[in-house]
Amino acid sequence: MTGQTGPARRERARSYQLPRLALALASLLWAWYAADSDPYPRRSCQQAEDGALMTELESKGREIISILETGKPEDLLQHLSRGGLTVGIDALPTDPATIRKQFEDHKLLYCFFFNTDCYRREADAARKKAGAKPTDVALYSVRDIFRSHLQKQRILSGLRRQDTKWLGSISVVLNPDAKYKFDPSNVVALGFTKEASEWKLSFVDYNVF
Repeated sequence: MTGQTGPARRERARSYQLPRLALALASLLWAWYAADSDPYPRRSCQQAEDGALMTELESKGREIISILETGKPEDLLQHLSRGGLTVGIDALPTDPATIRKQFEDHKLLYCFFFNTDCYRREADAARKKAGAKPTDVALYSVRDIFRSHLQKQRILSGLRRQDTKWLGSISVVLNPDAKYKFDPSNVVALGFTKEASEWKLSFVDYNVF
């Protein structure tokens, strides 16, 4: 009786150990698989997302440049960020309702974007009101700037995530053959914010403004 008890116990012990060993081995293999292969799909998904965002941003950039150069001014309004539009590094954003009113009245940002004559009048009046001397810089609307540089080059210059939103920027190089291609006077910067499923214009900068 005792002679059969030892082997029987060992057999029962092995029967308990085998499932535990199989489970441990399965866990080890899964950990190895996760560590080795899981980052690759994550990287692929991130790269695919970034690629799609860049493609959408480039398309939106072409559309905005086309509107600014030859399109109807009112078409620009539907592409503005709901957070407003900032013109210049140190400026505060102007809300969409105010911009729409300025477009209706052919004032301020309407002039800035589409009409050189009234842009110069607005700028002179603002400087006079502030007690500043008249500027010796020839000001032009964005439309006339773009129209006078037929060989301008569009460059995707930035894509980043800030908190929960995506921000993108496109640099419009006015004269690609200039000695100092990226001199601020040769680049119009367009900044965009991804809102829902669409890029919206939220920032414009050009050092002459």
